[in-house]
Amino acid sequence: MKKRNQKKSFSKFYLIYFACLTAAILAITASLGIVSSRLAEYESAQPKYVAAEVFAKYFEPTVDYATLIADAEHRADDATVAEITEVLTQAVASGKLSYSKGSSEGDLPTFIVKAGKVKIAAIKLKPSEETTEHGYQLYEFDSIELFVSTEAPPEHTTPPETDNTPTYSVTVHAPEGYFVFIGDIALSDSHIVDYFLDKDGYLPSDVDGISYCTYRLSGLESVGKVTVKDEKGNYTEVTGDDEKLEYKASISYSDALKTELGDFVTEGITGYAAYTQNDKALSAIKKYFDVDSKLYEQIKASGKDHWMVKDHDSYDFKDIEIGEFFALNETTVRCHISFKHMLYKGNNTPRPDIINMYVFLHKTNDGYKIYEWYNN
Repeated sequence: MKKRNQKKSFSKFYLIYFACLTAAILAITASLGIVSSRLAEYESAQPKYVAAEVFAKYFEPTVDYATLIADAEHRADDATVAEITEVLTQAVASGKLSYSKGSSEGDLPTFIVKAGKVKIAAIKLKPSEETTEHGYQLYEFDSIELFVSTEAPPEHTTPPETDNTPTYSVTVHAPEGYFVFIGDIALSDSHIVDYFLDKDGYLPSDVDGISYCTYRLSGLESVGKVTVKDEKGNYTEVTGDDEKLEYKASISYSDALKTELGDFVTEGITGYAAYTQNDKALSAIKKYFDVDSKLYEQIKASGKDHWMVKDHDSYDFKDIEIGEFFALNETTVRCHISFKHMLYKGNNTPRPDIINMYVFLHKTNDGYKIYEWYNN
């Protein structure tokens, strides 16, 4: 009699056990389905898919020169369509056409089109008025810019027929206010032939660019080394083409700004990294950001995406490098920071998040605050 009661109890236990196990499996499967659906929705909103459609329209299977030139922005307004087509054809012949994500301009994702290693165009997108079901921003085509010039590049000047000594013309692009030297010759304002705003790399929408001057010195019988100093007399890096004799000086970074803002930026960005993994509260990093900026609104919103948090027991930061501080204008500073955000779980191999970004700060009533960044 006792044996029959034990058998009945044993069967009932396993009936309940397997029912609970089945319910747990169904719950986990449903949860994974939700995560997978959200990831697919997030991926579908990425601007790269719009860029692919634009690239196909103008460049595949062959380049539609007429439509491209008619639709694009370019700096060859005085040239004919035939002249621009000839320049583009030569550029396209440089190699296989491709495109990749480039530096964005504010809210405008930009994709650079190359022929081999030669940049020939930039595809610019903009946020559309639509979002996905869960609020992910969708994008649409904004404009396309051609990197073409029908002007002849600087060349060696032609020496007089009665003189066999060649003479040369040297062009130097340097930030406004810097000092330019060719050998022992100091160039002055009389050698400036042009001014322009350098927009190389990412800049926030409220920064027009870095003011540059173009210097040109002609009639040289020999070309000395090109050197450039900033306003404080510090030498800056100069790169260029020794055949075309055209050079460009880089901006000079500020040690004073690094001393003033280096720790502040490091604490703010590492704090944000911890916040994204639920290791810090928003209130703990709020003081580093301009709370009136669009960036801060995005940071607050990202705190709701808990499904993206990676499971871990502890964390730390390794290989922190901060530098390249530069005043873009009287109220705006740019710098660069990189580090590894290490996440540890039991005895598993640590999973690093690689952080590599340009950070922008501007003055507020409470001092400098982070208001924009660009993930490099």
